[in-house]
Amino acid sequence: MTLSDITIKFWPYDTSGVSLVGSITTGGCVWNPTCSHSVTGVSLSALNFSPACGPTTTQMANWEMTVATTDNTVLSGGTSWVNLQTLVNRADSQPFVPGTSHWYSPCVNSSVYTTNSHFAIYLKGNLVAYAGGVPPSCRPVATCTPSGKAILGSNRETPTPTLSATLTPVPTVIPDLVQSVVAAPNISRVGEPIKLLVNLSKPAHIILYLYTLAGEKAYDMDAQGTAGLNTLVWNLQNNANQAVASGFYIYMVTLDDGERIIRQTGKVVVIH
Repeated sequence: MTLSDITIKFWPYDTSGVSLVGSITTGGCVWNPTCSHSVTGVSLSALNFSPACGPTTTQMANWEMTVATTDNTVLSGGTSWVNLQTLVNRADSQPFVPGTSHWYSPCVNSSVYTTNSHFAIYLKGNLVAYAGGVPPSCRPVATCTPSGKAILGSNRETPTPTLSATLTPVPTVIPDLVQSVVAAPNISRVGEPIKLLVNLSKPAHIILYLYTLAGEKAYDMDAQGTAGLNTLVWNLQNNANQAVASGFYIYMVTLDDGERIIRQTGKVVVIH
């Protein structure tokens, strides 16, 4: 696949009547095994739709943000698009309305941020993975389901053929246990600890592993997770309490609720 085949969507909720503005702060780079190509032509567009919708009154959306790129670089097996950073704000730079208690508004009240992120990844217009919950069904362009089916009609997407490409699973592949696993921040500068935010729908035993790119274990810890948001803090030290070197690290979060074992992986960067 190529980078331009991929789009990423997420959905804020704002009832102020002011337009939302999206921008790309860092377009990212292609990583295999190190960043060898700076991604070009990355954009973030905003589309308003009405009425707003969502599964509950506190899980609403009325704006769709779409990240896209015109870069035709081919992504080979094991390649990742990393360090993509976006910024969304109201055109008047005021806080979102109604605020942080709403599902699809991950930030909004002064410097207060929520960690309940919701996004979806599309390949050639077909939904292939999502995190935090199924995309809102009321948006003007229908959302394909993970099975590849779509709602058809005027102004609707046409489903594309089943794709053979393999994507790394995102959080919430089993929505009755894992709701999200997020590294915040995923890039640590000048010694800032990295927090792994694990959102569970039921209690589970959590084990966090961190590995170097060479596959050497740098750190591990475990905790008993509770329903809701759980925070694991990595202070950028190995198990001998020594500071780790700058570079990429792979994290793996293993969850065991007594019925199943689930693993979620991702990448973080340490810059001293």
